[in-house]
Amino acid sequence: MPKELRSWDAYLELTKQVDDFLESLPLIQQLANPALRQRHWDKLCELTGKTFDVNSDLFKLTTLLDAGLLDCVEEVCSYSAIGAAKAC
Repeated sequence: MPKELRSWDAYLELTKQVDDFLESLPLIQQLANPALRQRHWDKLCELTGKTFDVNSDLFKLTTLLDAGLLDCVEEVCSYSAIGAAKAC
């Protein structure tokens, strides 16, 4: 890739989006844990101010990405870890 392209706004925005997505993947993997119960999702709803209906056909990856999970990484990890630990 030519060096001068790296200063373009489109390149910078795309790089940011890819980095954010890569940072979100471990969180999404944790949230895919079947040990998470409705009470854990309820806590995440309170935390993010969003509503998640995980049993709905309308619940998609974009629902999680748009919820701002990266703003509350530690809390999301703790809720998913609690759910996983109780399943053991």
